[in-house]
Amino acid sequence: MRLRVSLSLAVLMFFASCGPASEKLEDENSDIDRIGVAQTALETLTGDGFAGSVLVACDSDVVLHGDYGLEPHDSTVVRYWVASVSKGLTAIAVLKLAENGSLDLTDKVAQYFPAAPADKRDITLFELLTHQSGLPQNYASEGIAARDDAAAAILAQPLKHAPGAQFSYSNDNYSLLAIISELASGVSYKKFIERTISEPLDLEPIAFWPDDPRSGEYIPPLLDPFSDTGADIDWGFLGGHGARLSVGELHRIALGVKQGALIGPESVDLLFGPHLTSLSGLGVGMGWFQEERSDGRYLLSMRGSDSSGGNAMFYFVGGNGLAIAAATNAGPEEDRGPGWSRRARDTMIDIFAPGGEQDYCAQK
Repeated sequence: MRLRVSLSLAVLMFFASCGPASEKLEDENSDIDRIGVAQTALETLTGDGFAGSVLVACDSDVVLHGDYGLEPHDSTVVRYWVASVSKGLTAIAVLKLAENGSLDLTDKVAQYFPAAPADKRDITLFELLTHQSGLPQNYASEGIAARDDAAAAILAQPLKHAPGAQFSYSNDNYSLLAIISELASGVSYKKFIERTISEPLDLEPIAFWPDDPRSGEYIPPLLDPFSDTGADIDWGFLGGHGARLSVGELHRIALGVKQGALIGPESVDLLFGPHLTSLSGLGVGMGWFQEERSDGRYLLSMRGSDSSGGNAMFYFVGGNGLAIAAATNAGPEEDRGPGWSRRARDTMIDIFAPGGEQDYCAQK
């Protein structure tokens, strides 16, 4: 079974040579100029090969939302495989269970898996959430439909380092958390995600691979489609990656967190972090990352990329409510490139939050 390349945690170089996106706007206080420049820049990016969706908002006020470079379709919503953005959903679910008293973030793996190997028994839920467990990045539960078998496969792996010793990114942390959420809630992972996220926000239930396409939904083709085992569930795609969302849904979920519609304020602080700093300098939350750039721009994000082609991200930029979402199923624009959604993100940041200047939402 092939392994996939997950989210790179290295900070990417800012995309500063993108034609109209990098030009100084003549009237920085003009809504029409800024949005028009953004549309032109996205059309240019489409000409380069971008095929995806982009959303820009000031809190709940969506100022730009469009699909670019996609094949003709008559569907009402375009959804993408959002890769590691799925971790943000799992973290919300676990924090909700902690709020309900169904679990505690200090709980140890042995409480849920009594037969866990000795070196993994003392891993805490907090360490799983913040990638400090020592579990490797092996997608060990991919292709496994039985929950107990998936947990056993994850826990059978040798640790990269002692629990709590350092940050080490791993999808297997979040696959195990998805299993724990089932054990603690008494319902399926997908059902608990529905109760915790979809229902409070009045969204359709979130689909996960290998869920079938829905009526009125268009899913752009992946560069390298997932292998279908024929089972209804694949634990490798629950928890760490595998969710299917539109950019509008990404925005609704992130705003729901920020506004307290899903979890309480203390849980929001835990979700966003930071709890530690990665080797690349990012502040590590729970499925979220923080970054303060040299030009003063503060970024709070959940993001993901997969070698199948799924490439998606959501960003809060600065403190004035600017939100940017971008997604594609077309992967990077070149071998080991930054990914089309990241190109779109950087283009939008350069237009709506120029370095060292007041951002668009502060001017509205």
